[in-house]
Amino acid sequence: SSDSHSTPRLIRWPAQVPEGWPAADRDNMTWIPHFDYPAVRDTKAAVRWLRAHSKQFEVDATRIAMFGESAGACSACGVAMVREEDYKHELSAAEDPTLASTFLEQSSAVDAVLDHWGSDVIATQLTKRDGVERYTSANAPLAIFHGTADGLVPYANALELDSGYNRTGVAHRLYPLVGQGHGCWNALTEQNQTQDEAGYAFLAEVLKLREQ
Repeated sequence: SSDSHSTPRLIRWPAQVPEGWPAADRDNMTWIPHFDYPAVRDTKAAVRWLRAHSKQFEVDATRIAMFGESAGACSACGVAMVREEDYKHELSAAEDPTLASTFLEQSSAVDAVLDHWGSDVIATQLTKRDGVERYTSANAPLAIFHGTADGLVPYANALELDSGYNRTGVAHRLYPLVGQGHGCWNALTEQNQTQDEAGYAFLAEVLKLREQ
């Protein structure tokens, strides 16, 4: 969507998404300096919108996965790890009357995340602020794709995510993209898979889907 309250686009990418897997796109982020990384607020609202319209678009609301790259991956990891109440009630209806249109009664939880060169910055920001750990057994399963030579979002961020998820017991997998920098979409995994192949196999496994 183009802002916090626009309707997410339900689209299909035939070249990227297996047949029968609908995909919704929230393509822009907003920034409100008073709050930590409010793109997560928008992203959670988009998940609620999708869940509220799941019957209309024939979406299985029990199998919602998310992916992102770079800043988008930081948002996706944030949604995977934050609590339901995080980034939901920090604004009042008086401050933002459009909140009523964001389906606050719906859950913003997702069931899996594909992270392409992101980080746990959102979870760590929140924990520093309120002391509540966001690495928990309630986190969504996570696939972590990251170039080991990334100069923009260092590979150490992937190791931090992997280490944190090891403590939770939640399904996750680290895919080091050896010698690759930021935005390395064409890089293969150590198993000689494309990132799409590895990512969809991970989703099929954790969401208990039959690969198309």
